[in-house]
Amino acid sequence: SHSVSLVNLVANTMVSSFLVGQAPNGSALTPDGGRAFIVNYLSNTVSVADTSTNRVTDTVQVGLTPTRVAFAPEGKAAFVTNAIGSSVSVINTTDLSVANTISISSGGSTLARPDGVLVAIGGKRLYVALYGDGFGSEVEVFSTETSNVIDLIPVGDGPFAMALVP
Repeated sequence: SHSVSLVNLVANTMVSSFLVGQAPNGSALTPDGGRAFIVNYLSNTVSVADTSTNRVTDTVQVGLTPTRVAFAPEGKAAFVTNAIGSSVSVINTTDLSVANTISISSGGSTLARPDGVLVAIGGKRLYVALYGDGFGSEVEVFSTETSNVIDLIPVGDGPFAMALVP
């Protein structure tokens, strides 16, 4: 379906459901909780929903087959991985424009296919898991200030998600 459902986790009930783009995949709330960014894999878009009304207010065109989204700590930028596009779209969350597109190098992987994304080190580092259709084996690290590659971390095959350990 092309919809997202909101669930009350205390009552285990659906609160509302609304339409988004094709094949909604990843999603995240802005740090202030005011908006949800829903990544639409087959539409190559991100639906932006107001969490107070549970309605889509905007749609942002991004790269080919977007998969995940993560926010800078202050919420001024959203980073969207684009698997087939081998890139990260950087969305300015104030005007909802794509402010930058970061190209992913495949490193040692056969295919880059970026998937998981994480912002850390006080918002200064962007970590991108290079899934590579299951054959990738790196996490590429970027500076959020310059978009330059800082490091390529070897990991196990097919990384697609990451977690930050304090």
